[in-house]
Amino acid sequence: MAETCPFCLQPDTKIYLTAKEGILRKCRRCHCVFNPQRANEFDADSEELNTGYNALIEKMAGLDAQIGKKIANFMAAHLEMSGNFLEIGCGTCFLSKVFRENYPRIRYTGIESSSKFFDALSHELKKQVFFDKDLSAALDRIPDHSQNAIILNHVLEHLPDPRATMLELKKKLSENGGIYLEVPNEQWKKAQIMVRNILKPNAPAWFAGHINFFTKENLGHFLDHCGFRVAALKRESIADNQATFIKMLGGEEVYRDNRLAQFAYHLLRLTAFEKLIRYGIVLRCICKKN
Repeated sequence: MAETCPFCLQPDTKIYLTAKEGILRKCRRCHCVFNPQRANEFDADSEELNTGYNALIEKMAGLDAQIGKKIANFMAAHLEMSGNFLEIGCGTCFLSKVFRENYPRIRYTGIESSSKFFDALSHELKKQVFFDKDLSAALDRIPDHSQNAIILNHVLEHLPDPRATMLELKKKLSENGGIYLEVPNEQWKKAQIMVRNILKPNAPAWFAGHINFFTKENLGHFLDHCGFRVAALKRESIADNQATFIKMLGGEEVYRDNRLAQFAYHLLRLTAFEKLIRYGIVLRCICKKN
């Protein structure tokens, strides 16, 4: 069990939250929240993750296409959409299709540690993806300073040693390259658990495999500690990201059967309440080397 903060490496942490899934701790220095049970937390072929993610691959295809376009648009506003793009934890490679259709000058490579995701890929997509359960070993196959962009889309919250990973990725970036990060926004974790239980009764306090919990502020501090500057960092609202909201609930079938969730979404669309309270369902970020 680790009580030292995995983000700033300081030992000054306290218990933040206790739930049936375990304990979360919070760093008194950088205010990051983390699960102290770090060892083997991200096992991409674990039964828990398979149940939570892999069984929904086909159901999520339409949602992923919508999400992928939003990600690509955000990246295009801050990065040159050409050259080598590397995606860590690429899953179904839905971003590869978005790039191929809209940015043909991008040369896409993925890294995936789940055999179930990798085995589900087409023969052509497998040619673009390195399958390896050891991320460091997979990154050894990527030349240093070769990538114009690196993508971690809902990956950083799973990594046992996020700082070490970011330092490894920095070596792979070209001089003017950037990293796209997307993570759940956890600015009000305790309140989120309450709301989540209302919208989805008996739901776990946090998603399977999540061990790092970010806010806009502590994500910025973490990147600074790793030697990056933030080029763009935005809270993305539920109102503007229906597909992400539906995916986090468990898919379109779950959303169609959940009248309360539908009401909540349309209320947020009508009132723009999230902008008033500065909330967003996810954080989208572009960072570059200092």
